Amino acid sequence: MRHVELAKQLWPKAKFILLPWDGSATEMFITSLNNDSLHHSIEVIQNFVNNPEIICIANEHIETPVPLTSVALEKLSVDPDNLIQHAIRGSFMKAGDMCFYIWVDGQNQSHDVEMVFWNNLHFPKTVSDEQHITT
Repeated sequence: MRHVELAKQLWPKAKFILLPWDGSATEMFITSLNNDSLHHSIEVIQNFVNNPEIICIANEHIETPVPLTSVALEKLSVDPDNLIQHAIRGSFMKAGDMCFYIWVDGQNQSHDVEMVFWNNLHFPKTVSDEQHITT
């Protein structure tokens, strides 16, 4: 499995960043994606996490989260005239343990994706290095 080989290379360095910050969040950014791939970016999130739900659409926070359905995916994929943000919450290991913020810049035809996860939920200190690498 290719991801295990990659994890073997990354974990010896990454663990010194992730493990000491137990209870803290880590943010990862993918920036300057063309808006032609906006639908695909959101679709990847939809397929990657369990129970994805929208908590913000076009800068408007939603009181009751909405499931990320194919209809909602189309709504989020509309290219705006200005700068907007969408937010999607989902589960990877435990309920609601990941958030994705999608910053869409209609004028520059680009978008950024910010992924936020909680270190202690994804990389507990009680798990061995081998388990971190293979799971």
